[in-house]
Amino acid sequence: MPINFTHRKPHRIAELTFVGVIMTIGWAMGDTFWAVYMKEFIKSDSMVGFLSGLFTFISTLAFFFFVPLVEKSDEAKLFAYCMITSIVSYLIYYFTENFWVFFLITICLVISLVLRRESYGLLIRGNSEKRSISKNQGLVYMLANLGWLIGPLIAGFVAEEYGIRKIYVFSAVFLLFALAVFIIFKIKDSSHKIKINVGNKNFCSLQNFKYIWQHKELKKTYLISVGLYIWWTIIYIYLPLLISESLSVIWVGYFLAAIPIPLIFLEYFVGKYQHKIGAKKLFTVGYSILSTVALAAFFIDNIYLLMVLFVFASIPVAFIEPTRESYFWELVPENSVRHYYGPYMSSIDIGSILGRVIFAAILLILPYKFIFLALFLLMLYVTHVAFSVKGEEGLRDN
Repeated sequence: MPINFTHRKPHRIAELTFVGVIMTIGWAMGDTFWAVYMKEFIKSDSMVGFLSGLFTFISTLAFFFFVPLVEKSDEAKLFAYCMITSIVSYLIYYFTENFWVFFLITICLVISLVLRRESYGLLIRGNSEKRSISKNQGLVYMLANLGWLIGPLIAGFVAEEYGIRKIYVFSAVFLLFALAVFIIFKIKDSSHKIKINVGNKNFCSLQNFKYIWQHKELKKTYLISVGLYIWWTIIYIYLPLLISESLSVIWVGYFLAAIPIPLIFLEYFVGKYQHKIGAKKLFTVGYSILSTVALAAFFIDNIYLLMVLFVFASIPVAFIEPTRESYFWELVPENSVRHYYGPYMSSIDIGSILGRVIFAAILLILPYKFIFLALFLLMLYVTHVAFSVKGEEGLRDN
């Protein structure tokens, strides 16, 4: 049964975007020092990578077990429940000093993040006209990146003045505020529920994932998304560890606050003009530059130059981030978005696992700079994939 896109309120995208900005400030504060916070429990950078990879693997399993529920759920209610879970988890982060409490709470947190991520994405899609998907995606990403600018600045100040643990209290407050705004706006699931036959394999996540992997263009889009989240692993896990070992912790906040600045200025316009420029060109140019940046980082020892280089790299990231998801929406028929969006979003977890585990393994035997060489090879492969993308003119060939 096709999703009914009638009776949309035009202001819903603006409301969801506003909620997203507040929510992202909370997430960004927590993510800024998450690797450094985790190092309080385990003292090795390599083990931080392996443990964060394990958490991401758990979230991938959670996707296959829990995301099929999204097809049968009210996305607005599910989003609210996930926000509540995250708020409680962050408050426990502040109080606990026990590794196993941290471990169990983080498992609950990553499961809620998987469901929150998909429910929010479907709410955006459900309130967008087909012709405005790429524009809305650009707007949502651009304004959400304000959160990634503001959040790390607040987190850096809090960490410097009050300690890293206090960050999670502030994060919980912002998430609570976002939830309150979401409830006040009375945002609801705007699409009709699809009747799902649980025994029908067509609605099984594994079958849907298999379909994506067999569809040539969807497979390429999936790999392009994987590459982006391998890149984010360097930015949000390994560079904060490197910076905190070389400089004051407030520099982690400065660096991660600078990362989204190019995204804020560029992503809306990339989304707006995507069809004129072409997804293939945006992907290939973006990943070609990222490959070059990763190779250059291998030869740079100065921590300040490294930070400047990776902030510059947010420019090509702005070509890729809004385009990958809107290109996916263009590929998938409207009556199938619920079935394939979840499997597609598993690319986030797969990219995160690959990045965290590969780079952690390298740190066991080689100096830090060799993770940049590995990053170069991975980005080079995704560049090759991007060159084979058909682009908008070949969207419906398969």
